[in-house]
Amino acid sequence: APAGTFRGEPARALLTGEDGPRLIDDQGKTVTALPAGEWRWPQGSDMLLRHYYAGNREMTDYTGLDGKKRLSVEGLASAYSEGRAVTRVSNRGMRALDGKGALAGPAFDALGPLREGLAPVGIDSGYGYVDAQGKLAIAADYRAVAPFSNGRAVVSTVEESMIIDASGKQVARVEMVCGMRTLYGSHNQRLWPLSLPSRCTR
Repeated sequence: APAGTFRGEPARALLTGEDGPRLIDDQGKTVTALPAGEWRWPQGSDMLLRHYYAGNREMTDYTGLDGKKRLSVEGLASAYSEGRAVTRVSNRGMRALDGKGALAGPAFDALGPLREGLAPVGIDSGYGYVDAQGKLAIAADYRAVAPFSNGRAVVSTVEESMIIDASGKQVARVEMVCGMRTLYGSHNQRLWPLSLPSRCTR
């Protein structure tokens, strides 16, 4: 039967077999059975989720690791991260959901998971980051952004990719110089390669 990886303490894994979806312990014993459906246990989440249709309405259910239902919201919603999930509210709009399933903050063209207090966001001008209240914390000056991890995130413009901190300050960047990927530090000093080809004027 398809099974996920073991996580947490005590260790648990999500397994789906002929007996239906269930959580098992590290001995393979069923800890709790789950209602029928395609359940997922997103990385970093303390709740399981499933998407399904009730009539012509798309729904998302959230269930704790004890098998008890925590929340049910309308729409195709994401996993909760730091008390927020994300759901699509229109063909072009996405909004955050709070811990009670209520819409929170403004709508954006694109919205990612809240990690370390910041969530990737897409607006007309590009991509940046908003805080838990939906306020723009790092300007949407990028073509691509990734969630924060350990106080850092990777962002890209047309010309270069860089690592930034939670204030939006550049920690390091990579750009093409004379056909070579070149790494620069926070003070624009070249870290790699140590030397450039003689044909390169930079």
